[in-house]
Amino acid sequence: MTRARRPVEAARTAVHAWDAIATCLSGNIALPAWARDYLLGVAREITRLSRDRIPAKGAIDRAVAAAAKLQGGPKFNPFTAGTQDAHETLIAFEVYTRHTANWWNQRKGLGATHDWSTVFRDVAEAHHCDNCGEKQVSQATVKRYWYKHQLEVIPPHLFERAKSHKVDDILR
Repeated sequence: MTRARRPVEAARTAVHAWDAIATCLSGNIALPAWARDYLLGVAREITRLSRDRIPAKGAIDRAVAAAAKLQGGPKFNPFTAGTQDAHETLIAFEVYTRHTANWWNQRKGLGATHDWSTVFRDVAEAHHCDNCGEKQVSQATVKRYWYKHQLEVIPPHLFERAKSHKVDDILR
């Protein structure tokens, strides 16, 4: 299985990129390659605006929004697009975080387990957010989101050092 790289334009919104950037930076986690690519593209566009294509008075907000890929339209709001996909990825990230914490705790002799069914159950029990409302996400749903988004939330350096591309081998 090859590492999934999904550019913002193809499968993500710019808002999702900013969410991932904030999560990674606040957790001192390496940015995924697609988020770095997004930031580089925005930085280049902002630089062009300050040098080559200086926006006219009254058009600055629109130019910056376009550079950041946050420009909406009559039937498109970048702040609501991709909400479900972002939510699924967030849950997958919670699985990765829980699995990693349990793995380290088990190595320290603290009795935690990194067994997948336990991790899925723990995430399902702990996950509460506005998207889920009052209902609790099921263990099966957590598992489904993990398998759908696991290649997006596992840091690239783990893929590089792994002997195989099986997730269990990567996360050892």
